[in-house]
Amino acid sequence: MNTDVIIVGKGIAGLVLSFLLKKKGIQHLVLDRKSKKKHFALAETLPPSSMPLLHALDLIKIFEKNTIRKTYGYHSMWGNTRVLNNDFFSQLSYKNGLKINKKTLVDDLEELCNMDMVSYEKMLNMIISKEEVIVEVENDHQKVIIKGKMIIDATGRNRAILNKLKIPIRLYDNLISFSCHLPRIEHSKLTYDIFVESFEDGWGIVSGLDEKTNVLSIFTNKDNLIQLKLRDYSNWQSVLSKTTLLKDFLVEQPEVKIVGLDANSSIANYLSGENWLAVGDAALSFDPLSSHGIANAIYTVREASDAIESYILTGDRKGFVTYSKTLFSIFDSYYMVKNGLYRAESRWMESSFWKKFFQSEGRETHNLPRQNGTGIILD
Repeated sequence: MNTDVIIVGKGIAGLVLSFLLKKKGIQHLVLDRKSKKKHFALAETLPPSSMPLLHALDLIKIFEKNTIRKTYGYHSMWGNTRVLNNDFFSQLSYKNGLKINKKTLVDDLEELCNMDMVSYEKMLNMIISKEEVIVEVENDHQKVIIKGKMIIDATGRNRAILNKLKIPIRLYDNLISFSCHLPRIEHSKLTYDIFVESFEDGWGIVSGLDEKTNVLSIFTNKDNLIQLKLRDYSNWQSVLSKTTLLKDFLVEQPEVKIVGLDANSSIANYLSGENWLAVGDAALSFDPLSSHGIANAIYTVREASDAIESYILTGDRKGFVTYSKTLFSIFDSYYMVKNGLYRAESRWMESSFWKKFFQSEGRETHNLPRQNGTGIILD
């Protein structure tokens, strides 16, 4: 099979890139690795600041179609003991965000590029030379060889292609999350269905998934002993006992599935090469506190699509350099603002989770390149 661009990964980043390349008339294939893992739904929300990007890329209709509900704000208890109301009505242009049904969104995006998709069970080999990229995969015990001019890593935090290329990844923390589905509770002290609260060993967020279900996620560090307790829901009552409102969302339930995930801030040492690019979480991953994970994935894809078009049509790689500089600049800005948000919580400055944000290295930008990129990530 011959094409121009090989996109590895069928998440939002890979599928949106396919959508944009199709509009540009760039021949491509999306490689989708078959997985037996069941989808765990998270109540993922796009903030109002994401809406202009969706409009600019003609994606607003498909995102709104796969919206569980519009969101108009959230509550937080962070750095104080009062519940703060953070409404979106003060936004200049868009007064609401979107709570996304990620599974149906991916299904609809997949339909847009169905003819450009190849499923596989295992990647057997990958050869990248100056002239071409060759990928050999196995599907139903048959080998399929795909040749292209360049390859895109859109495999998220797995970074499958970057790992094969032996590209180092800079990890800036070891944040992990533990999430579960619980029966929906309407809290008498809250108006919005999104609530964030910090506590001594981390922080948590509860968000309404649908009319019957809440998603409760707790974030802490891998080296914090509390993470061992969070693997079993029967311990959550004791872990959250000192929280003000988070504990109110726990219910007595015999079996609750806990899903653990990496949630660290990280970025690849190199985001592009002679004929490869990384997009979305494969390029740079954000702390979920930012609420811009999906939006940033789409933004990186937009920037990548322009660089890819220039390379495929003219052979010019200057767009790859610009792309990398822009993303490094974004991560630099994100990292400083993110640390500032964590330092706003000063009640437990000596605890193992919070103290690193008040040490000198917590204020450093780690010498990431500073360019005139766009997009301070956090509101």
